[in-house]
Amino acid sequence: MIGGGRLPISKHTTMIKTPPKYSDPFRYTLHLAQHGIDARKICRIEKEGICIKNFDKDVRQGRCPKIYIVRKGKDVLYVGYADQHIGSRLRYGLYPKNQKGYHGYGWKGEEDVELFVWVFEPFKTAIKKGDPGYDEYKRLVECIEAEIVFRIKSVTGKWPLYQQEIHFGNENEEVVEVVASDIIKYLSILAEPKL
Repeated sequence: MIGGGRLPISKHTTMIKTPPKYSDPFRYTLHLAQHGIDARKICRIEKEGICIKNFDKDVRQGRCPKIYIVRKGKDVLYVGYADQHIGSRLRYGLYPKNQKGYHGYGWKGEEDVELFVWVFEPFKTAIKKGDPGYDEYKRLVECIEAEIVFRIKSVTGKWPLYQQEIHFGNENEEVVEVVASDIIKYLSILAEPKL
């Protein structure tokens, strides 16, 4: 860290002491096709080698934080956060129509990629965007995303190939490290992908 110290933690942040509940990863192979100028679409989704019509129900939930990792062969291309239907989030990045200054995912030129999605506990029904509980929980999952990206860089010597941003933070450090370790452990024990 620059200056040898940690960034200060906001006085308004509540420390979360126990890791949130999250699913085992949902694993898919996505086949992409050209869709207009500088846009792509998912033309086929496979799960365990079988073509499926849609993502699993848990992955389609809105108001539910998710960490998703896109991989091609051994290379991690991207680590992302979403709290909407994963199909909607992917569509936004693959087909960046009328989004000023945003050109979509850097990996959208690939023909086939693996997608891993970890689904976290949903936001409580009473919590709305802008409420402190919503912002803290979202921040926690974004910090887990950042820790995963950092660990990928530490292990491989390079950032995920198309990573565009990560959300740094020192809040809830122990919880973040536990969850990130679990996700990284899963990725490292996978058999060679078949793309």
